[in-house]
Amino acid sequence: MGASHFLLRGLRKVAGEFALFCLGYNIERAKNLLGFKKMMELMAEHKLLFLKCG
Repeated sequence: MGASHFLLRGLRKVAGEFALFCLGYNIERAKNLLGFKKMMELMAEHKLLFLKCG
């Protein structure tokens, strides 16, 4: 994904930046494993379940 260093300073900010990087990596990995169409279907299904609970 091209990241070689952190853009922010401070442990708290770096931790947040790293968490966002991991989230992006995991979403990209899920897309590659499942395929875009299947991933979108699962996300839409999850959104509907979330709306019913709340």
